[in-house]
Amino acid sequence: MKPTKPRFFGSTYYNPPRFPTWLGTLAVSAALCSTAWSDVPLDNYDAEINNDNAAGLSPAATLAAPVTLTGAGGSAFDFGVISGDGSIEFIVEGDPAFNNSAFLAVGNNSVSSLRYEVWNNTGELGFTQGGVADYQFTPGVSSPKKPTHLAYVWDPAAATMTVYVNGKVAGTTTGVDANFGLPTGAGWLGANGAGTETLLGTIYRVTAYDSILDAATIRRHSDAFGGDVLPALTGYDTVIAADAGTGLSPLVQQASAIVLPASGQTPFDFGASADDVTMEFVLKGDPSINNSAFLAVGENTRDSLRYELWNNTGQLGFTRGAVADYSFTPGTPSPVQPTHVTYAYVAASQTMKLYINGALAGTTTGVDPAFAMPHGPGFLGANTSGGERMVGIIYRVTVYDDLLEDATILRHARGFTDVLQPPLIASFTSTPARIAAGQPAKLEWSASNTKQVLIDGVDRTTVTTIDVSPEVTTTYVLTAVNDQGTAESKVTVYVDPQLDAYDAAITADAAAGITPTAQLTSAVSLTGFGGAAFDFGTVSEDAAIEFIVEGDPDATVNSYLAVGENVRSNLRFEQWAETKQNGFTLLGVADYLFTPPVPSSAWPTHLTYVWDSVGLTMSVYVNGTLASTAANVSAEFGLPTGPGWLGANPAGSEALVGTIHRVTVYDDPPSPETIKRHADAFLTQARPKLSAYDAVISEAATPPVTRLLAPVVLKGINGFPFDFGTAADDATLEFIVEGNPDASISGFLGVGANSVSSLRYEVWENTGELGFTQGGVADYQFTPGVPSPRTATHVAYVWQPGTASMQLFLNGALVGATTGVSAEFQMPAGLGALGATSGGSEAMTGTIHRVTVYDEVLSAEVLLGHAQAFLGTQTGPVLTITVTQGSPTVLLAQGVSGQHYRLEYRETLAAAGAWTTLIDIPSLNGTSIQVADPTSTAGKTQRYYRAVKVQ
Repeated sequence: MKPTKPRFFGSTYYNPPRFPTWLGTLAVSAALCSTAWSDVPLDNYDAEINNDNAAGLSPAATLAAPVTLTGAGGSAFDFGVISGDGSIEFIVEGDPAFNNSAFLAVGNNSVSSLRYEVWNNTGELGFTQGGVADYQFTPGVSSPKKPTHLAYVWDPAAATMTVYVNGKVAGTTTGVDANFGLPTGAGWLGANGAGTETLLGTIYRVTAYDSILDAATIRRHSDAFGGDVLPALTGYDTVIAADAGTGLSPLVQQASAIVLPASGQTPFDFGASADDVTMEFVLKGDPSINNSAFLAVGENTRDSLRYELWNNTGQLGFTRGAVADYSFTPGTPSPVQPTHVTYAYVAASQTMKLYINGALAGTTTGVDPAFAMPHGPGFLGANTSGGERMVGIIYRVTVYDDLLEDATILRHARGFTDVLQPPLIASFTSTPARIAAGQPAKLEWSASNTKQVLIDGVDRTTVTTIDVSPEVTTTYVLTAVNDQGTAESKVTVYVDPQLDAYDAAITADAAAGITPTAQLTSAVSLTGFGGAAFDFGTVSEDAAIEFIVEGDPDATVNSYLAVGENVRSNLRFEQWAETKQNGFTLLGVADYLFTPPVPSSAWPTHLTYVWDSVGLTMSVYVNGTLASTAANVSAEFGLPTGPGWLGANPAGSEALVGTIHRVTVYDDPPSPETIKRHADAFLTQARPKLSAYDAVISEAATPPVTRLLAPVVLKGINGFPFDFGTAADDATLEFIVEGNPDASISGFLGVGANSVSSLRYEVWENTGELGFTQGGVADYQFTPGVPSPRTATHVAYVWQPGTASMQLFLNGALVGATTGVSAEFQMPAGLGALGATSGGSEAMTGTIHRVTVYDEVLSAEVLLGHAQAFLGTQTGPVLTITVTQGSPTVLLAQGVSGQHYRLEYRETLAAAGAWTTLIDIPSLNGTSIQVADPTSTAGKTQRYYRAVKVQ
């Protein structure tokens, strides 16, 4: 019994009945040129349907053996009971040129029918309600001539039919007659009950459901059949067979698709290979399902190829158990569309090469000498115990006990891609690859078989180069798209911050007697493979090490910052495992984190570790301010000393992806004032706006409860730990934040230990606006709505529980308010997260540069001062309001001479209010203007003003 749905009653299209012009069945002799049905792989599809049936998703009817239709009548079939909602899947091929129309399916409700070809010679799929309409889809969907998975999905409540072709929505029809129904009961395939309007072709499978299948299920069924890749796989098989005929024979070949099971294992024998080995795969998968996934493991179980490297990297790689997870340079995304992937291992040089669709995509050097490619009996898509599962399909595996030439790998790949023709990216480069801060670089690319090309989600289809000038080291993502799928490539533009002032400060202090034990005076770039040798000099007992460092905590699960000859003691850019926090380790004793947490920053940051050997405490300063301390450290610990490494351990693993710009080692800790002076010399030159903001916060009469002192970069997966401190009742939280609200449907900004209350960078769902949430009560937006900032913006949330109201300030100006907030709401407090939930969901994409928490309401004047410190003189205008004898005057200051502005006002921030023009200023004379508002303040409690820059 299906639940009753509300029905949609709308206009329908009436098509006068068509009267047949024939008197009998016309016998036709024809030959259908197609693949013999025995060659069409159906086992995986049948297995998927059977698995669903066992799990409770039971079909109303199935066709389990192909029906060949010669054009002389149809084939009887019972569709079972389908009422209301329903879905019918077909695997079918035919010839739409044979007739001017052809039935696909009709049941005992014979007025309703599905059509392989809609009348009259349309060459398109559709359906018919006799006497009412022949319905085609929008956009039109061609009748398939090759074996194809189709799914008709009928939603009577919405009066809508949707058709899926090979798992993707291909067309939709709305406003369907309310009397239409999917075929039900005893009926026919390939013709009507009279045996006319016949299909010439083959219906391999029919699976009917008395319910609406979701898109994921339809896609899974289609993938199991693989109709969209059958021609391409045939092309690949042909090339491999041709090479075998000339003597280049595979050691092992898997020539049929494997749908990886949800449980159990898929045995596979990789053969007796050794030394140089090439393995080709044709595969697709979903890296979002697990945090890691095996691709192949043999009897040498410590060595494995990975569809996704641990932990949530979304990248291909390989592993030597207990030694290293090896990714590629550049990183290579786990394919989500059918892709030819080749791993080629060169044993002598300990090098692994990765080819995507025949092109070299990434390389790994310095592999452990004991590593070997999988060989002998093993498994595909899971480890030996069935864990770390890959979700997807491995269409082909071809193993060669030799290193194939690049041209051969490309030829094999093109056997597949030239038929499927996915998008191909030939190159993506930056010139130059490294720039000084503020300088330009040119991104250039070459791609083929594309319908659309995007750089970081922005459409760049009409060009092949763009100029960029990033503030910090930035990785750009090129995405090429066509109907067959997507291809992706990345390039990194390295940005060197200005460090002259920092170097001068260190030199000046050295001349004054504050002399470093050792220095790194030129940048070291680290790719995640190995570190850089460095001698820390003689360091004992109390000591300090300053770094200027940036890195990517998402690229690895943990990474070294520094280790000396006392190898057990080491400093970590990211503490193990996936903490996204700075820390340090005494091997065999403890991994130490700081309290409160100190997030690992992807922006160049002045980071100072200070070790107190008597108090057994480690303090860490971030950009010159004491950020946190770790107490009760083992007495065995000591800062790195003597010859050692930066950015990796001595074995070259647990390596940093990023740049260490400077290292300054002291065998006697400098004073906090000296550390601050060094940091200010760096930050004032490298990040003057953030430095100015930090200075105002540090010098203010009201100290904050806690602060974020270095930027955290959020990529839409997971957030960063942050302790919001103790803020009760009234509170103010300031952020300097920028992001991309288009990247997700919602995004957290900050959430504390009181996890039901949260501040949002984007309020659910796809609002594109700032807000806040009380879980289970309400998602609150502001009045008027405030767009989520895309460029670095000073944002202040001011909470007053006494009035149950939240105010929002942008760049120091009040822009929105919310009243009537739940009494349960609280501002974030205690240990929580920035940019996502504590569990890592609803993650924003962007950068949070600063967070400053106050346990009180800051005045509008104070907030404006903080914002102006960050904004400097580059932005404006700033509004100041004075009232004299009941007459308000508005001063617009810090404007741009010649700029067009509009000064506006409104009486209330409630939704009923609206902004009204007070004065239009086509061209500002100078940088300020004073405007008198003729409206008296008598009897008024409030009035809001804003200045709008007119572009």
